[in-house]
Amino acid sequence: MYRCPICQETMEHDLARFLSHTDQHILDVIQKRHPEWAGKSGLCQKCLDYYKGQIQGDSSKCGG
Repeated sequence: MYRCPICQETMEHDLARFLSHTDQHILDVIQKRHPEWAGKSGLCQKCLDYYKGQIQGDSSKCGG
């Protein structure tokens, strides 16, 4: 079991991890809203999709 460090949701799958330098803008947005978060901590797919959507102008809600 894994707990997302952003939204605290518990899941059975691995947390998403950032490996590509091209995702730096997403990391910057997350760290601005969650200064305690460390990129190496990963995050759940739901939060990753939410923040990708925020970059693209999507106004959907997320627990994080």
